[in-house]
This record gives sequence, C-alpha cells and structure tokens, in this order.
Amino acid sequence: MLVLLLTAATFAYAAHARVEAYQAFVQGAGEGLKTALRVTPYLAAALLLTGLLRASGLAEWLLLVLGPLLDLAGIPRDLFALLLVRPLSGSAALSELDALIALYGPDSYQVRAACCAVGSSETVLYTIALYLGSIGVKSSRYILPIGLLSGLFGAFLGVILCKIL
Repeated sequence: MLVLLLTAATFAYAAHARVEAYQAFVQGAGEGLKTALRVTPYLAAALLLTGLLRASGLAEWLLLVLGPLLDLAGIPRDLFALLLVRPLSGSAALSELDALIALYGPDSYQVRAACCAVGSSETVLYTIALYLGSIGVKSSRYILPIGLLSGLFGAFLGVILCKIL
C-alpha cells in the first residue's frame, strides 16, 4: 500500500511540476545502463582478485604469518578469511559468514564477532572501483589506504566490542 501511495505521489508531483515522468524515467534508465557498462571492468577486476587470492594459497600463508597478531588483538583466527575478503567482495564475506554460522552455530562468539566485523566494515575495493570508475577518476591518491585502514579499524572495533559486551 505504501509503495502505491509513493508512486502515486511521485506522478502527482511530476504532473504538477509539468515534468514528463515517462521520458525522465527512460532517460535515467539509459544513463544507468551507460554507467553499468563503464563500471563492469572494475567489478570484474575485483571479483578476479578475490578468486586469485583464494586459489593462490596466499590467504592461508597470510594466516600463518598474521595469526599471532590476531591472537594478540583477541580476534579469533577463524575470522581471518572473512576479514581478508571483506574489502574485496561483500558476497564473498557473506559466504564466509555463512560457513562460520554452519560450523559454530548462530549464537557462538565467533559468529557474533564475525557479524560485528561485517557490519562495521565496507567492501572498500569494490566501492572505490565502482564509484571512481563510474566518474572516470584515474588516480585515487589517499582513498585506498584510508579506506582500507578505516575498514580494518571498524572490523577490529566491532570484534572487540562484541568481546566486551
């Protein structure tokens, strides 16, 4: 019912403002398709990078190297794969979260911490590629390191707060 009312209100406003609603919709849809075509290579690169990270064994090697730091920070090692793919792909992070839920159950500390980490961070590389690619920015300068640092801090803080609470 609410959707119907909002749609009717939109068309009523368009009629009052003398805007051709259908023409504006078609023009916006055309611009959206052009944007999608410009962004597709950046999205494909992010997905390829996620696949290469898993297939190469780099993720397992990084866990061996960074595991003691995770232990020191109080972050369960089981969250490493999720924290590693979160900046790359939201769907890969949700897949890791689903695997943790299946392994430990929804009420376990690992799953609660993983949910806090996912909710407190962003798919930084995907977002940067999407937004900068859609507007044609060639140099990201400080966006990438600051984005990755803020995502790491958000995930870390989410896990620590989950441990405290």
